[in-house]
Amino acid sequence: MTISITNSRDSKLDMPIVFGVITFFALLSGLIFYQLLPILNFSQNAVFPFARNESVYLLYSKETEKYLIKGNGSADSYKKIINNFAKRLKKVGIETKMVSEDALGQLPARSLLIALDTYVLSDINFEKIKSFVKKGGKLFFNYRFGYFGNSDGRPFDSYKRVRAITNLKFMDKSLSKEENGAFFMIQKSLSPIGAIKSVPTRNDLILYDPLPIFDSNGNSGDILLSNWEVTSTPKVHSKKLKLSQAAVAWHGNYGRGSWYYFSFPAYSFIELRGEKIFDSIVGSAVRFLREPFWVVPYPFLDCSKAIFISEDTEYKYRNMYGYSMLARKYDINTTLFCVGKYAEKNTELTKEISKLPNVEIGSHSYSHTKIMGTSKEKMTKEIDFSKKLLEKITGKKVLGFRPPREEIDKAMALRMKESGYGYTMEHTKTFLLPTMEHEGFITIPRHGTDDFQYFVKMGSSDKEILESMKFETEMLSSMNILYTLSVHTHIMSAPKNLHILKSYFDYLKRHDELVTLKGKDLAYRANTLSGIKITTEMTTRNIILNIENRNKHKVKNFKFRLYWHNMKSVGSLKAEMLKTQAKVIAKNKKERYSDISIKTLSPNSSITLMLNYEK
Repeated sequence: MTISITNSRDSKLDMPIVFGVITFFALLSGLIFYQLLPILNFSQNAVFPFARNESVYLLYSKETEKYLIKGNGSADSYKKIINNFAKRLKKVGIETKMVSEDALGQLPARSLLIALDTYVLSDINFEKIKSFVKKGGKLFFNYRFGYFGNSDGRPFDSYKRVRAITNLKFMDKSLSKEENGAFFMIQKSLSPIGAIKSVPTRNDLILYDPLPIFDSNGNSGDILLSNWEVTSTPKVHSKKLKLSQAAVAWHGNYGRGSWYYFSFPAYSFIELRGEKIFDSIVGSAVRFLREPFWVVPYPFLDCSKAIFISEDTEYKYRNMYGYSMLARKYDINTTLFCVGKYAEKNTELTKEISKLPNVEIGSHSYSHTKIMGTSKEKMTKEIDFSKKLLEKITGKKVLGFRPPREEIDKAMALRMKESGYGYTMEHTKTFLLPTMEHEGFITIPRHGTDDFQYFVKMGSSDKEILESMKFETEMLSSMNILYTLSVHTHIMSAPKNLHILKSYFDYLKRHDELVTLKGKDLAYRANTLSGIKITTEMTTRNIILNIENRNKHKVKNFKFRLYWHNMKSVGSLKAEMLKTQAKVIAKNKKERYSDISIKTLSPNSSITLMLNYEK
């Protein structure tokens, strides 16, 4: 900015006045720029009004080191873990500075402290950390934080230090690998570390030690512990844990500050396979703490809890009628993956069922025989011809394909895409939501026990099957993850077993928040969501959200969650145009987030929303 001042009087006599005017305008210009200066997209660093470029401090606990040396003569493993953790953070773009307890009282306001495996923490040092967070600092900590009150190894009071900050209630139990076998982590979709950089996933959790159990007081947490199929919580004394006791990661606020707590040991972080997984769990948690606010889209555009119920319509093909009529009676949306050769023999039945508004017809191949690794001619008949046949019978476009034996490879996926399919449903995947695994083609993962396992492999009773279905629904939907139920015409759709589905449909109708979606609806939502981009900015007074719809079609009822964990409060929503019909549909002051809904996003358009805030 250039300021030009002209005066006819002696310049020596007017220098103080000129200097004063220049200073005044410089300050005024700076103030205006200061007010308008945005803080950039949340993936970048900026300095005002929240110091995002503050150093991340990694605590090397001298008290813990002293305890370890006294106990086994070496603290090398502890040193190695701390150093390796710092190296892994650096690889994902997060620099750290090592500090000891001596520096806890001098940490900059709003900076972030990482305290890993800090077993020993004296009262004085614990109060320093607690005061640091209470005044606005951020704390990333884990497993037995301050478990011992001093270096002589005297137990303090179990997890009293953890509860003082998190309000998590320690249960007098431990999860063991011996009783449960392998452990897996599943990420909550609407959590801060759920779907920022990618879709939420299921990951291995490396454990050599028993894990503590906390009661989350109604909060399902950000990461839940599960078995390999992501359908059950672990067991303690042969009993499944309650959902409120199966979490291993939580976030929250204490005073003016925020925290992230993991109940597993630091070596589990180090042994996470690959930088991408480490970044999605640890990197995202650290970035979340550093940011003044955080945005996460709803996983299914306008609902958070989705159910996908499909039928493999094959042997005993005519049982599709009873199943479809039951689904129609309860207004349950469902997809029937039909085997072409059976549809060919039952054209009138297939045509009649396809007219039901809650039913979608998909392909389950032509002959229900192996496709993967076969000839081009075989693949063409099973994939291309089955689609054309079903479309001819129903008069409707067929978009979904479920491969026999749940087998699929890249050649099959390419064939499906070229044939005009929009999605496939396979076996259990590591990703937990419908995902564009192949370009322009959605994969719906199966996460739920199917009827073949219930009846044939497990030999469960009708009551056990129903209770298991309800448990899986509750577990996965509580994490905003897609729950799938796959049934077969010759098993659960058989007349003698339909009463199980009737009871389950009764259960669904009593829970309005559980939304059943057809496969094509899930694929549409996944594709649409990938075409919506949210960028964020800040001024000294407002949060600015720019929502860009890059899709060629209109989007209705788009919802997202705005976490304002490092703010005192946020105010009302101001849309750039009234016709956006954007509104805050829910606000949680305790967990500091707001759910925002936009009624309509026009094709290839963008809108800007603003909320004022108090830091």
